[in-house]
Amino acid sequence: MNHIDIRLTLVRSVIAGDVLFILWILYNGMDSGWTATPRQWVVYIALIALLSVSGVLLHLYSKSLKSKLVHQ
Repeated sequence: MNHIDIRLTLVRSVIAGDVLFILWILYNGMDSGWTATPRQWVVYIALIALLSVSGVLLHLYSKSLKSKLVHQ
């Protein structure tokens, strides 16, 4: 297992963690009946947006790692 394989595994783990955290936020929202203060709504939406952007950027990074792995 070379360093690219290890990086690819770590990136996939972080993406899975992002998705799991988004699902946890949504579950807590459903559990509370979607009642929150305006400040909480802003925080929830910001967290979901940041985690989504992080996941997309990491996915693009993993695609570049895959291309490096193919060219070796």
